[in-house]
Amino acid sequence: MSFTVETGNPGLRDVLKERTRQAHLETEKAMDLMSPHLDVARYRHLLRGFFEFHAAFEEFLNVHRKDWPSAVEFYFKDRRKMQWLTEDLQSLGADALPSAERIQENFQRLNEKIRSEAQLWAAIYVIEGSTMGGQVLHGHVTASLGLSEGKGTRYFRSYQSEMGKQWVRFLSELNSLTLAPDGTESAVKAADEIFEMFKEIGS
Repeated sequence: MSFTVETGNPGLRDVLKERTRQAHLETEKAMDLMSPHLDVARYRHLLRGFFEFHAAFEEFLNVHRKDWPSAVEFYFKDRRKMQWLTEDLQSLGADALPSAERIQENFQRLNEKIRSEAQLWAAIYVIEGSTMGGQVLHGHVTASLGLSEGKGTRYFRSYQSEMGKQWVRFLSELNSLTLAPDGTESAVKAADEIFEMFKEIGS
């Protein structure tokens, strides 16, 4: 999958970009969404994996709404992904439902690995970078799978004409963060964990 990994805070941007570079490359390789051999079955498998991740992530945010209200409310305002994934799976006639067990496993993993607001922002950094990358993937998936325009790619089209504005808003939030050295380290670990979870979707 194609991930955009620039952020607005120079220190945090540089650290996350450099320290998660390998995880980023490994995730793209595991997803292999740009493969000329991508088929509908493989694509549905990946969408189910994204559904299982985002269902867990949004439930995690609900649980921690009072702990880190700034980050949670920022994300919940207009960045939820579940409706898009539901629409895509339904339009592609998914032959297997997302796994409730897998969603619970993802939730438990997030609960263990994200223990601070800095780590939550790092997780959002990876997620929003993935969202930006989806703009490139939309056209490839549509052409490779012979889909009618817009069918099955709502998740990758994401914010559509608002993408630029959404990215600027995200950068503005990142610019406002002031992290101590230990906060930066923990943020890197959280970003790596989210990349690892995305990588496992592609396996």
